[in-house]
Amino acid sequence: FSIENSIHFVSMMLIELIEFYDELCLDMASVYPADDLLVYLCDRFASSTLALLTVLMKSMVENTKIDFPFGREDSLSQFAEEFGCQVRFDQPRFKISMLTAVGKTELPNADQILWSQITTTLAKNMPAAAPESEVVIKVRRYIQANLGEAELNVAKVATSMFMSERTLRRRLTENETSFREVLSQEREKRARDLLVTGKLSMTDIAVICGYADTSSLRRCLSNGTNEDS
Repeated sequence: FSIENSIHFVSMMLIELIEFYDELCLDMASVYPADDLLVYLCDRFASSTLALLTVLMKSMVENTKIDFPFGREDSLSQFAEEFGCQVRFDQPRFKISMLTAVGKTELPNADQILWSQITTTLAKNMPAAAPESEVVIKVRRYIQANLGEAELNVAKVATSMFMSERTLRRRLTENETSFREVLSQEREKRARDLLVTGKLSMTDIAVICGYADTSSLRRCLSNGTNEDS
């Protein structure tokens, strides 16, 4: 599905492809069956799969059914409306099913020569990422060392750097970032690193990374943003 999905799912879920007479199924079970982790994995995998099918062939999504092995969750109740597929809750297993006839419809072949030309042109014209300034690096290091603090804020970081809060905010703006943005990046990075190990619950990860609760953590991981900084 993608490199990202490989990182998040391959070591954490058992995924089996099953083909019936008229149906193709992705049947999945979590290696770590903690309830909150299972909800997160099902949410991410289902949304990624449906997004991919939407790009490849809209009719596949319209004829897709998703079974969730738990009751209706706030983060999952949007699937039927957002993607236009069928969703069932409190099922025995987490399963994504597609009609075999639809899945066997041929997709247009990619033009490898054109693709090569596009990627070469993009590589030549894409500006190299500028190295981070010293002030951004110092802010990032302070956040990394104090990520679990309940009152981690820009004032504390400014004090540690012997400058006013206003000056620090201005310096970060000059570098096209903000304290909130750096904090969000570090929280998400630490959360993803801890999640991949599979050794901690979502509740523990939320506390370690400074999130208000597991719902905030799941929103951050799903959206790539942090609303509680």
